[in-house]
Amino acid sequence: EVCSLEAMASRVAAGAGAPRRAAAGGRPAARTRAATRARTRRRDVVTRVKRGDDEPPSPSASASVSSSISQNARLRSEAEAPFRVFRLVSYAALAGSAGIGTAIATVRSIAGLVKGDILWSDVSGWGIDVAALSLFLYLYRIENKARDKQIDRLERESRLSCLKVRINFKDPKVLPLERLQGFARVVVVHGSRAYILASLAEAAEVQDGIKDRSICIVPVVSPGAGGGTEVLREEEMLAVLPNPTVLLSPVLVDQWVAWVAEQKQVAGVDADQDVYVGLRMDGRVRASGKGKPPWKKFIAELTPKEGIWGTQFMSGFDGRV
Repeated sequence: EVCSLEAMASRVAAGAGAPRRAAAGGRPAARTRAATRARTRRRDVVTRVKRGDDEPPSPSASASVSSSISQNARLRSEAEAPFRVFRLVSYAALAGSAGIGTAIATVRSIAGLVKGDILWSDVSGWGIDVAALSLFLYLYRIENKARDKQIDRLERESRLSCLKVRINFKDPKVLPLERLQGFARVVVVHGSRAYILASLAEAAEVQDGIKDRSICIVPVVSPGAGGGTEVLREEEMLAVLPNPTVLLSPVLVDQWVAWVAEQKQVAGVDADQDVYVGLRMDGRVRASGKGKPPWKKFIAELTPKEGIWGTQFMSGFDGRV
């Protein structure tokens, strides 16, 4: 019986060890399949990026980007107007003091009126407190509106810097616009197909000056009657402006159209108007208007990107915002 029990135990152990050996033998195959799938996914992503067929961000990613943009805009607002917070706090404190004085003067005036012994000093003090309260509230309101307007502008510029373009038509790469800051002065041309081609034709006449000033053109075609977005083919653009170094192709055109539409709404421009928006090297808007971009004026105002003017330090001296 002891021998039979030992034989049974050995058979059970051998049977249990067989699946383990099979699983151990299957692990390398599973790892190989997982590695193959990972390489395929990476290759698909690289191919999609090179083609510019980028996908819209997920809702969670969009919320994270929006929060980052708002925080960045507030920091830039404090940097542009460092004493605005001090003025707001001062106006609020003075308005509070004037409000307390107004309340005290009101109580004293009402008490004097009830007693029939109202004093002119109480009435004049009440008037002064009310005038001071109105003045400081007005100043606080103006300063707060200016801050909100500035933050809205900075948020629009930050959203613009997150939009993507495809560069280098021979070996295309997709980059956010902020990656070009310090290297290029981007001009967004938005309108009908005929308007964009005409603007590129005028730019071709002065393409040497445009290249020397590191001006890059982003053509964004307006949506058609059906509301669908459209992209100019590279062959069309190069046939009019045969200089691929100054041409950028927009990626996710609907986001570009939405940004330009918001800019038009803020500026009070008709939705179907052909417009252009020129940026400085630091990504801030320096020029915008209706009609074709004044390329010769841009060339006359901007300095060639060489010598000291080609450094990152001078990227913020591209004209008034």
